[in-house]
Amino acid sequence: MKKLIGYCGLDCQKCDAYIATQTNDQALREKTAKLWSKLNNVEITPEMINCDGCRTHGRKTPYCEKFCQIKICAQAKKMETCGSCSQIDSCQKVAMIFSNNSEARNNLQVTINNSEKQIEFHIASADEIEDLMNVRLEMLKVVNNLPEDYQFDKTVVECSRKYFLEGNQTTILAKDGKKIIGCASICYITVMPTCDHPTGKRAHLMNVYTNKNYKRSGIGKTMVSTLIEEAGKKGCSEISLDATSEGRLLYEKLGFISNEEGMILRIENA
Repeated sequence: MKKLIGYCGLDCQKCDAYIATQTNDQALREKTAKLWSKLNNVEITPEMINCDGCRTHGRKTPYCEKFCQIKICAQAKKMETCGSCSQIDSCQKVAMIFSNNSEARNNLQVTINNSEKQIEFHIASADEIEDLMNVRLEMLKVVNNLPEDYQFDKTVVECSRKYFLEGNQTTILAKDGKKIIGCASICYITVMPTCDHPTGKRAHLMNVYTNKNYKRSGIGKTMVSTLIEEAGKKGCSEISLDATSEGRLLYEKLGFISNEEGMILRIENA
């Protein structure tokens, strides 16, 4: 995602505050401060006109730093931009931006397509069992550092196939054309209800995998976000997962937190 495209789709490189900052143009700072003060009916001084882009870690104007409701909303939802939000078409906040800047909506769409490489995401059906098995075994080889020609135990293969065909689960596939390049699964379980979880409906996330040639492009985030929504639709009040060090940052961005409440016993002969 191009970092100088703002949360709302505006191109920060075209903003006078950004230009004045990057070129250290004091005259433009003064001109921008005067114009913005008039437009917003509030005093804005030239010293406030310093910005390196609203989604960067650098300098920002006071408005972009603390008061922009679009930025606040996107960050609260842990979304890279408004382009990732399912409510974008009904949102009045970004509608005002789009009505005043015809490029903003297109900027969001272009950056999304570039970051996801035109990837198609869909919930898998039983008819796709071979695709499900192939990507699952590919994932197991990668995470366990197994050779390409490794032969899996018959029980692993048969039980994996049964899980996809008969298990209470949802699996999402990511495809680039006809090629499966990612997957993620969530299974649904019911335990004894508690005060914190009165329905007893919970879910466990696993099998999250993106092909190495497609990493760092938002694919894992899209798949996991979709499964979180699916779990919510089924009434699950909690989602657990086993996080690798590589995946921990993604899960934290999506709202997962570490939990040390439980214990585990592995049954060796099961």
